[in-house]
Amino acid sequence: MTAFIFGNNEYTNEIYENISDIYDKIYVLTQNKDDVDKKNNILYFDLSDEWDDLLELMIEETGVAFCVLDNDANNIFLTISLRARFENLYIVSLSTDDESSTKLKRAGATKVLPIVDITASVIFDIIEKPISSTMLHTIMYEKTNLKISQICIGDKSNIVGKYLHDIDFTKIIVVAVIDHNVNTEFIFTTQGHNHKLNIDDVLVIIGYDDDIINFKESIGAI
Repeated sequence: MTAFIFGNNEYTNEIYENISDIYDKIYVLTQNKDDVDKKNNILYFDLSDEWDDLLELMIEETGVAFCVLDNDANNIFLTISLRARFENLYIVSLSTDDESSTKLKRAGATKVLPIVDITASVIFDIIEKPISSTMLHTIMYEKTNLKISQICIGDKSNIVGKYLHDIDFTKIIVVAVIDHNVNTEFIFTTQGHNHKLNIDDVLVIIGYDDDIINFKESIGAI
């Protein structure tokens, strides 16, 4: 399979590292001609709907495109352009808010990944074992009902002051906690840390949509 990463920034590097063992070839498409390095499969594109130069590379039956440009408007335009030309291409687009996520879905993105302050680190750094990496790849880039979500604990949540080990996580998996007191430093649940939850802490969880919604309701997060 072939992967195409449109954009050359911090997310590009993280995605490249995460998928390098999964795809046979990975091309990075940059809008900066100074970054072009054909030997390392870094190619130029001009954010238009003219794909003749890339047509031979874009194998829509087995390929996936990651749209990680520096702003939502460009990602939306790119998604529309790719979908119009490549009907079956699997398109993963990044967004910065719910409004952009909705627009990207309407534009034809197969999967939309909301990106917030912590998401890049959550997605690409918390899981190291190969089997877990494969699972995470499936959650993010393939068709599945499993989602990665983050829950900010508000002052009205009923889990403020409780320890992780005292909370029922039957239908979801908590992969990390972000302690607001240590400037978004991660506390990984795999390390067995029984963290006491405070206002503005963030839980990073994996689960199905309905289970995530039910969990949020049960702890007073929504």
